[in-house]
Amino acid sequence: MLFTGAFASVIYGSCKMINFFTAAFMVTMMAYKDEVFESTYPYLGNENSNVIAVGFFDYCCGYCKAIKDDVKQLINDGKVKYIFRDTPVLGNDSLKAARSALAVYFIDKGRYFDFYYAVLDYKGELSNENILGIVKA
Repeated sequence: MLFTGAFASVIYGSCKMINFFTAAFMVTMMAYKDEVFESTYPYLGNENSNVIAVGFFDYCCGYCKAIKDDVKQLINDGKVKYIFRDTPVLGNDSLKAARSALAVYFIDKGRYFDFYYAVLDYKGELSNENILGIVKA
């Protein structure tokens, strides 16, 4: 299993802290693995792969924006099934974007990924009007 996202990018302290964080994170993830790997969440890549990556991301997260092309490359390599988990933790704009993304997904699953990349590329406030503009694009 591979987990990506902002959670692993903001760790301070010694290696012991990092090891504790990683162990605690993995214990929590394994306790909820059925929910984490739920098949109804958006995913791209090799559906039959033995390697499943789960990306927890926030549309307002600078780190998430920075790694989006790496995620795309990982998916395009065809060796991984990559599950997208909207995790709006950085405020109201994050929540609006995540809700909009899931609405797009339930209306047209294929457009979700266009929305995902468009929002991560967007440089500005994620107001209702701006999000609607991204959806319509």
